[in-house]
Formats: sequence, structure tokens, C-alpha cells
Amino acid sequence: MTGMDKVRLANTGSEATMHALRIARATPAASCSSSSTASITACTTTCSTTRRPSRRQPWSRKGETRPIPTSRGIPRGIQEYLLTLPYNDIDAVERVFKRRGEQIAAVMVEPVMGNTAGIVPRLEWLQAIRRLCDAYGVVLIFDEVKTGFRLANGGAQEYFGVKADLAAYAKAMGNGYPVAAIAGREAIMAPIDDGDVAHGGTYVGNVPATRGQCHAGDAETEPIIETIFARGKMLMDGIEVLTRHDVPHAVTGIPSMFSLVLGTDEPPYDYHSYDATDHELYEELVGALIERGVMPDDDSRSRGSCAMRTAARTSPRR
Repeated sequence: MTGMDKVRLANTGSEATMHALRIARATPAASCSSSSTASITACTTTCSTTRRPSRRQPWSRKGETRPIPTSRGIPRGIQEYLLTLPYNDIDAVERVFKRRGEQIAAVMVEPVMGNTAGIVPRLEWLQAIRRLCDAYGVVLIFDEVKTGFRLANGGAQEYFGVKADLAAYAKAMGNGYPVAAIAGREAIMAPIDDGDVAHGGTYVGNVPATRGQCHAGDAETEPIIETIFARGKMLMDGIEVLTRHDVPHAVTGIPSMFSLVLGTDEPPYDYHSYDATDHELYEELVGALIERGVMPDDDSRSRGSCAMRTAARTSPRR
């Protein structure tokens, strides 16, 4: 379904992305790299406001954002192996590749920003990353933990028509069970077979989770994606009720993975444009909806059809 050559099972999306980075750094092209995206612990929407990069100067004159740990307990030295760039910014990624392309082992990108209201990538941006990775022999990793088997049977790679070298999967593949996977091209996965790269774990490939994953394979034969898209589109169209009440808003994302921002008519294109939206109004609106039996995600960062769904199995408030 993903078009990858080999797959290794894991237990969680966090595990899968961690191992994907290590596998990427072990490829022959990356073995001499002095710098790489060695950690994905840089500032994201989970950062407290005191640790977020300033909106006034979100990135340096060199085009790189400042990697700020999302949690205590992360060694400062990790930052020496990490470059973070603004989402959807082609100029920034081209500048960094021009300056440091020979040092980069891998680029990891979430093809739709999951915890930032489902921001959709500019197709030319994803294509530029793929082109630059090919030119410099860099491994391209897609974090498909949220997009895999959700945007299309083949995930974001199929939906956008951009192929990654490695991809991490979880959530949708497990049918509710804790299972994940790292999938990749033969040449990149080979060091695991050779024993040069270790990958294992007590519960990796355990029978209950693996069986649950197998039953989730109905997506190949049933119109699951089409059904989700139709329902998501109906919900997205219905949110336009806010227009009739003069509430500035924008619906973001794709029908199977969408969200809502308030206080602006323009969909955000990166974290900082998203952060400028009215989160307090969103939480006030969502709180009122939940009281009335409709259950959006009360976290304004979240996304997806699960972030906007009616509580079909919950009795409405009387």
C-alpha cells in the first residue's frame, strides 16, 4: 500500500520516527556527515509560550530557526546536530542546502502539520525538498504517523505525489492497537538485515497488535478513504455557518484531516501564522459546543476528522 520495499514493526509513532532517523544516519551516503537532523525535539506547538521562538525573529538571517527543546532533560549538545526550518519556505531550505548540504544526513518532514491545525504543505515546497535531497544524497523521511492510511491508502506520498525514502507510520495502521512501522527503500533498510543497525524491542511485532494491524487492511478493498473524505467535506462545508455570523475564520487541512482557526480569514501556512490566530476564542467556542453534545477537540492545536466530529454515540444534552 505504501510502495516501500521493506517494513519493520514498532510500537508507537515516537518509536518509529526515532528509529527512522537512526536508520537514515546509518546509510552509506550519510556515514560521513558531521551534522544531521539527529533529533526531533525542537520547538513545536507543544512548547510553552516562554520557550517558543519569537514571532518577530522566528529564524536567523541564515534561514534557520533556533532549535528550542520541547522538554527538560534534553542535552544541549543535541542542538548541534539539528537544523530546524520554517514550514512551507522554499527559500529557507534552498539556502540551508546550499550552505550545508554536504553535512546533512536526513530531512524529516510532517507532510501535513498535525498538531498545528492541519496546515497543508505547498506542493512545490515538498517537491523542492525531494529535489534537493536527491541532488545532495540526503535521505528524505516523511513522518506519516498521522497522514498514513488517512489521506490515501498510500498516505501523503500518494496524495501529494512525492515519494520519501523512509516513512514512519502508526495510529491508523493499528485498528486501535499500539503498533507502528518504519518503511523504506531496500538500500536504506539493508543495514538492519546485515546487523549493522540494531532494531528490536520486547513488544515489537507482538501477536495481538500485529493481528489488529492485519484486520485494518480492509482499506485496500473497501471505500474507507472515500467515505471519510465525504463526511469530512460535509463538516468543512457546514463550518461556513460562521460566515453568516460574521465570525472571522478559516477551515484548514484536508477532509480527512482538518481543523478550524479563528480571528483570521486566511488559512495559516506555518507555525507562526497559526500561532497568531485567536486560540482563546476557539477554546471558548469549543467549550460551548461540548456542552451541547458536539465534540471537537478542545485543544486548538489539534486537527483531523477526529478534531471535528459530532458525538454520534453520545446522547445530546436535553
